[in-house]
Amino acid sequence: MLDTRDKIMPNELLIDLKHEIDATVEVLEDGAYPHEIFLEWCIDQLTELNETEDLVSVFYEKKGQMIHGYSYSDHDGRLDLYGTSYKGSTEEYTLYKEKAYSEAGKILNFFTKNKESKKNELDIEKEAYDLVEIIRNSEITLVRIFLFTEGKSTINRIEDTEFDGIPVQTHIWDLTRFSRFRSSKDYVDSTDVIFSEYGLESISCSSTNLISNEIDTYMCVVPGELLADIYMNYTSRLLERNVRSFLSFKSKINKGILDTIKDEPEKFIAYNNGLTAVASSIETNQDKTKITKVNGFQIVNGGQTTNTVYRAKYANKIDVSNVFVPMKLCVLSQDSMDEFGPKISKFANTQNVIRRTDLVSNHPIFREIETWSRKTLAPKKESGKGIETKWYFERTRGQYMDEVSRHTRLAEKKKFENEYPRNQKFDKGKLIKYWGVWYKQVEKVSLGLEKYMPIFIENLSTDRSKFDQKTPEESYQRLIALAIIYEETVRLVRRNKYGDSYPSHVVNYTLALISYRSETRYDWQEIWQKQELSDEFVENICYVAEKVRDVFRDVTNKEHVMARELAYGRKVGKGRNSFWEILLEKNIGLKNEIVISKTSNTKNLGNMPAEEEDENIIKVIDYGDQMLWAIAKWSKETKSLPSWQTGIVGSVAKRLGRGTPPSIKQAIQVVKAVSDAKELGFSFENNQG
Repeated sequence: MLDTRDKIMPNELLIDLKHEIDATVEVLEDGAYPHEIFLEWCIDQLTELNETEDLVSVFYEKKGQMIHGYSYSDHDGRLDLYGTSYKGSTEEYTLYKEKAYSEAGKILNFFTKNKESKKNELDIEKEAYDLVEIIRNSEITLVRIFLFTEGKSTINRIEDTEFDGIPVQTHIWDLTRFSRFRSSKDYVDSTDVIFSEYGLESISCSSTNLISNEIDTYMCVVPGELLADIYMNYTSRLLERNVRSFLSFKSKINKGILDTIKDEPEKFIAYNNGLTAVASSIETNQDKTKITKVNGFQIVNGGQTTNTVYRAKYANKIDVSNVFVPMKLCVLSQDSMDEFGPKISKFANTQNVIRRTDLVSNHPIFREIETWSRKTLAPKKESGKGIETKWYFERTRGQYMDEVSRHTRLAEKKKFENEYPRNQKFDKGKLIKYWGVWYKQVEKVSLGLEKYMPIFIENLSTDRSKFDQKTPEESYQRLIALAIIYEETVRLVRRNKYGDSYPSHVVNYTLALISYRSETRYDWQEIWQKQELSDEFVENICYVAEKVRDVFRDVTNKEHVMARELAYGRKVGKGRNSFWEILLEKNIGLKNEIVISKTSNTKNLGNMPAEEEDENIIKVIDYGDQMLWAIAKWSKETKSLPSWQTGIVGSVAKRLGRGTPPSIKQAIQVVKAVSDAKELGFSFENNQG
């Protein structure tokens, strides 16, 4: 999206949006409801505002009830529920107050009825099953209802309420609000905090002398009650410039903060490092000892502290009236916010490892991929229309729609869309999912874009398996091959109903398992040339996806856990195994062997960098068969390693004894097994003989 936006009138946006939704529905082979595409577009806008987490689309409508999607935030217990009032109109219309109350009320009814229900009334195959499980069993601190419409609403907020002790907010996003956001670069800076609205006239502070023309600094003390209430009002938008991904609420750091709040609240200010925040401007009393208002308030360090104080009050019902949090507030001019905000955030975050995620869109690799996507013609599909097209990498949110809307004539729009088909559009979120799933980082991918993006970005410039800058064209083509694999899997899982209420998790684990069984190898050149998968690959997807779905069903029923928790890596059962470990123990193979073309340079470009592959094999050979036999024996006796891992170690020990080196996949697994064994207390010196 452009840095400086032209003013977009609501009627212009309505026409562009109608064209975008109709055209997208048309190209989706398995069909889609227009309201689904509208909802995805709305969530894209709110994601840019840092207002929401990852969308899970569901469809449930019953008399007096409605739900079209949701997002659940593990780190703060926030549940966002989405519904649409979409007519597909090209003429502006009004959504009156009574209708808005009625539609939003259907979403609230869905929540309250399932919250009160003694059991989940839905079958596990239903899309909304997992959502009902979250409502019934998860810790929820706040419910936010979002009603989206392409009409013009006479209201944009319904008064807050409460159900079963849980605060409920209702927000309405209409055409006027969306067009105002898309026209205004500064719309995101709407986190203005007036302390009198929270029952305080001001907070105390001590100011420094003006150090430069760009930055002025204030040392403040923030009451815990105030901090919790501000966070509930703004949620994740308050942390928009924070470059630290949230740690789990169960981490030792957050438990320590919570224990202090509960047991020694008056000592919190002494024990806690506090917050670092930035603001575009503030209002103070004359001698600058009291702050009454903060404009553009953003917390750049202290997200864990903020989150824990919030949860202490709203989830744990702990009295936080005696909790006070130290805060350093840096007031930056608007011009210097983008320059100094990330730097302050970077230098403030020194107590834990920080992964920089700011300005991700401007990463040179993403710019490189964008360049290749605009100039690289994809080969003609054998089963297609016989025309060459291009894939479109959407480096910044909304680029594709913006480009389509620039063409005023329908013929020009069609020409652009023929060159860049909608089903060949992908963004950063999809790109990292394509790569992460195939390289078996499936648990981290399942956590969502917010948490996986920093992991992916960390070594993007140096990891040649992500993108090799020495061979950019081949790297780009390999990414497209991964895109074809992933998107075809999504289509097959959806068409054959393998996904139950958790289709994305079935897709991710299906591809990770196929990658594992094929030793992370595939003929990306053949996929690029054909622009589609072979019949054998498609059969593998269908075969494995059905098995993965069945294992999900079995484990969720047996262990009474949600599929999403399994996907995230929760360990279950007597062996405390993760879902990935359970899948490997099931020994699910492939229906067809994945054949690698002799001309396909998969060793260096389709898998891990060659140096890393060789290094792992060399390490295993250096271990020797005697050491591996010792680990296998020790593990069987102590049950320290999972049985599948012990089996691999024993198998490789046998290969080494015959003078045969391990495969790449085996070498990688054995290196990890040796590391795990040593961490668990294995010593070769003590286990020989």
